Amino acid sequence: MLFYSSIEWFSPLGIAFTTGIDGISLSMILLSAFVVLAGVLVSWKMEKMSREFFFLLTLLSAGAYGFFISLDLFTLFFFLEVAVIPKFLLIGVWGSGKKEYSAMKLALMLMAGSAFVFF
Repeated sequence: MLFYSSIEWFSPLGIAFTTGIDGISLSMILLSAFVVLAGVLVSWKMEKMSREFFFLLTLLSAGAYGFFISLDLFTLFFFLEVAVIPKFLLIGVWGSGKKEYSAMKLALMLMAGSAFVFF
């Protein structure tokens, strides 16, 4: 495990922030970096609220990277839920079609699925 780190968050419940990188997570991080770079290049000339768009894209990529480097269940779900908010806003503001409906449905499905798996 490369770059292993473990920080105690809440000791009575045994919750720790544990991260590290192995071969699979490194390949997934590189793939995510390629996808984020492609997303930035495709949306480079966007004029409608571009600062907010790129901030949300950065937050979404941080959630994805954190998901891939997490080594415990709590950290995995933390980063998974961090990524839900930018997904909701990116689809709801810059999406096409029934974007409000799609954003709400995605957010509810992801949160329900996370709650189901967590418990």
